[in-house]
Amino acid sequence: MGTLVIVIADTDNHRIRKLVNGYVYTLAGFKGQSPKSGYADGVPENAQFAAPTGIAAMSDGTLFVADTYNHLIREISNEGYTTTLAGTVKQVELTPGCRDPCMQGQPGTIDAGLSDSKFYFPTDVAIGHNNTVVVTDNHRIRMVTRRDKDAFIQGVLSRNRVVTIAGTQEHGKHDDVGELATFNGPQSLFMAQDGNIYVADSTNCRIRRVSHADHVAPDISCSTKATQVIRPSGCASYDPPTDVLGDKATAKTNNIFYNYDDKDNGRRIKNCQGVPPDHSGALNACCFTTSSNLLKTLLTCTPPVLL
Repeated sequence: MGTLVIVIADTDNHRIRKLVNGYVYTLAGFKGQSPKSGYADGVPENAQFAAPTGIAAMSDGTLFVADTYNHLIREISNEGYTTTLAGTVKQVELTPGCRDPCMQGQPGTIDAGLSDSKFYFPTDVAIGHNNTVVVTDNHRIRMVTRRDKDAFIQGVLSRNRVVTIAGTQEHGKHDDVGELATFNGPQSLFMAQDGNIYVADSTNCRIRRVSHADHVAPDISCSTKATQVIRPSGCASYDPPTDVLGDKATAKTNNIFYNYDDKDNGRRIKNCQGVPPDHSGALNACCFTTSSNLLKTLLTCTPPVLL
């Protein structure tokens, strides 16, 4: 019979606990009689947390924790040694109960290197693909590359970085691409095997899906044909435009009213709609040299207008 292990973020006790075949013990965090929040990396008896909320485990036993009130993402080894994976920490004035030097995580919304990034009350973490951890952070979904691990996302190399993949600092319930989408206090998330991220968008009372990107900028050589690399500017697809109410411009919906001025309330009007133009043949004659500029090369070609 195998061993059943459950890891628990014991939020109000500011501890990380393990349940092993019915026996509970503290893996990391303050072990005194009274709960005590704080911040400290190190061995199990010295590590401190401040209301840890979300936790995720890898197959080798490594844990990642959303240390909510420290505004940090923490990493715990199988033996309980705690380090800070991402977020900014600085020394502050010494207060009762805080060990010298007194350190605290700093709130913010910065995408940057691991130790320069900032979080704002992160609530959950999940194991992502390619050495990444995904995080619900205020009204955003963010991705953290694990320390000193290469993360290849559709051929693009990332290392030691925190990036926002969806949402903004402002709350909302808008479906769109990347930073144009909005959430309202997402509390939990999970990445599936197909790369899609499923989010419990709590205040909006919705389950949202964040799909992976379809295209990245490909390498271009002299043998590359324009039809192999052209993606119409600003277009995610050739779907009809959508207005602020979510209606599409179809014969059924008739007139659609767009909000051109306020992008927070309306959808972007993409500059290519309807059926994709046929550029076969003429564009195949366009080629590129290592010194040529793609935009200039396209403008000198003779096919119909691209955009």
